Amino acid sequence: MLKICCAMKFRELVVVFSLLAMLGCSGRHDGLECPTVVVDPNSRDVIRMSDFVERVEYIPLEKTDECLIREVSRVFELDNELIVVDKKDKSIFFFDRSGHYRRKISKRGRAGNEYVSMDAVMLDAVRRQLIVFDLMSKKLLFYSLDGVCEKVVPRFGVFEDRYIRDMINLPDGNFLCYSYLHGANQNYGTDGVWEVSADGEFVRWIQKFDLIHPAATVDYAFFHREDGTVGWMCVEYTEDYYYDEAKVRPLLAYEVDGPTAMDFSGMNNNDYAFRWAKGEMFNDRRYTQYRGDCVFTCWGSEVENHRYYSLYDKRTGRCRVGELDYAFGDTELLPSGFNRFSKEPVLNVVDTNMANVLVAPVYPAMLLNNEKSCRILDGVLDRLGIGGSEEIVAELNPVLQLMYLK
Repeated sequence: MLKICCAMKFRELVVVFSLLAMLGCSGRHDGLECPTVVVDPNSRDVIRMSDFVERVEYIPLEKTDECLIREVSRVFELDNELIVVDKKDKSIFFFDRSGHYRRKISKRGRAGNEYVSMDAVMLDAVRRQLIVFDLMSKKLLFYSLDGVCEKVVPRFGVFEDRYIRDMINLPDGNFLCYSYLHGANQNYGTDGVWEVSADGEFVRWIQKFDLIHPAATVDYAFFHREDGTVGWMCVEYTEDYYYDEAKVRPLLAYEVDGPTAMDFSGMNNNDYAFRWAKGEMFNDRRYTQYRGDCVFTCWGSEVENHRYYSLYDKRTGRCRVGELDYAFGDTELLPSGFNRFSKEPVLNVVDTNMANVLVAPVYPAMLLNNEKSCRILDGVLDRLGIGGSEEIVAELNPVLQLMYLK
């Protein structure tokens, strides 16, 4: 049974207060009440995409010898250009609004203006810079939109040997950094969210947590909200927050009717692997997108080894949980690909700064083995003028599926 509570229940309040009690420096936390969305994985509805998507736009990303995209991690829009981050290739690609390739930033290496790893990529639209955090080399690099390295901060964020898992830039030039306790070697103290200066110096704790528990891979934890504030979703926890004027406020809470990572508190990922092998699994959040009036979340059910989704409408306070119905007018929207175990369609929505839009990259090669999706893909590619044989389609770069919300 699904239900929405307008205020957090007592159990959620205890969790939030216990976390916020350890906050440093900020002192005040207004608006402690927030909606609580109750998710029952065993009682699933059908979420029709046509109920909340008004129109769709497809942008095929041009493939060239120097533009081979492995995986779309994040998409920014600036000056009528699309900036596509590919963490796997450790590159940032620039396209015009039609998907024609223009240039890229790909500075892999060990020189001063290069990076070994690409663990976070941020856009500073005011200063017109792309900022890359290199965890392996522990440095922050500032690039112009033309790819010129304008600044390098060595030993960025080195604070009591903590690992920065994600970070985001603030309007004043400072950064919020995030780390979480989940590994076997957690001997360096409490983790959480802290602020650092543009030069990498520790400023203050924003939030601490000291609970070790298993955690899924975090692609990103911070996001820019459409009202200009910074959001923070800690996927292994069941509460999301936003940060505004040096205050942390709860944004949304989830109550899952079933095991979550929090049920395995005190257990790191290595310990959990033994429990997982015995069938003791949990429901984990893969991603959450706050776009327009919708909060769209993908859940990974390790118990059943497949995904399901929840859609919370802030206008009505209604939440639906279940599988996606891709029907849209006289056609269907496309999944990003298919689960390699369950063979079910999967929609991977990536973070973006586009207002009121869900961006889902579609990987043509991953759809070729599904007759229905392959037929819909052929129709889309034909309309875009890039159709061809199966061999040609298999070699295409991803197609961005932009879903504009009602």
